[in-house]
Amino acid sequence: MIPLTRRERILGELRSKEIVYIEDLAKSIGTSEQTIRRDLMYLEKSGLVERYHGGAAKLIDTRRELSVVQRMQRFSDEKEAIGETAAALIEDGDVIFLDGGTTTAAIVNYIVNKDVTVFTNGMMHIQMLEELDIKTFIVGGEMKRKTGCFIGPIALRTIEKCRFDKVFIGANGVSLEMGCTNADLNESELKTMLVKHGKKAYVVCDSTKFSIESFHNFASLDEVTFITDRLPPEFKNEIKKYILPKTSEA
Repeated sequence: MIPLTRRERILGELRSKEIVYIEDLAKSIGTSEQTIRRDLMYLEKSGLVERYHGGAAKLIDTRRELSVVQRMQRFSDEKEAIGETAAALIEDGDVIFLDGGTTTAAIVNYIVNKDVTVFTNGMMHIQMLEELDIKTFIVGGEMKRKTGCFIGPIALRTIEKCRFDKVFIGANGVSLEMGCTNADLNESELKTMLVKHGKKAYVVCDSTKFSIESFHNFASLDEVTFITDRLPPEFKNEIKKYILPKTSEA
């Protein structure tokens, strides 16, 4: 069994139980405890599980909001690949919107040589865009300190008056039942408006966001195109529009 499949099996076991022990995982999956221990170390480093003394592990609830620092530490290689893939879709003369978030931030470095105009509500994005001398418009409003995003009525009114060539949006979760979801109602309202005001709307997220449901829906699966490192098998018949990095497997 390849590591990716094995780790998905581990996450599946953890989703169904509050705490699971290494010995039980090894028996269930049919591999050694040493292998399971290495997989759990990898998943812990990725911010998906917590390990405890005595060989126990617990799933971290990725539906809750993490700080910018926590999110930056998770799946940086996948985010870079997604960012480069997304940037390749952007053409000279485009007016785009970059939703706040670490995955959308990964797009910025790859548009440095393009003649584009960027609107964003992400504090981190503003700093990066300024340093790279990219024409930028700030969509202000109430700043949410935990995520460094501007949200609320002021941001909504600004977006309402615009029409973007392409919008790139992050998500806390993507599920077959609820579509694209986010943990914050105000942020979800902003994302919904972005989908409506973009000629093309893209959701950028790593593959761990699939089969996760957060609090509030902001788009259905067929309203957007997904840019992700890997599309889980159960989504392949339901999601018609998706783009993978060239190095990824379908």
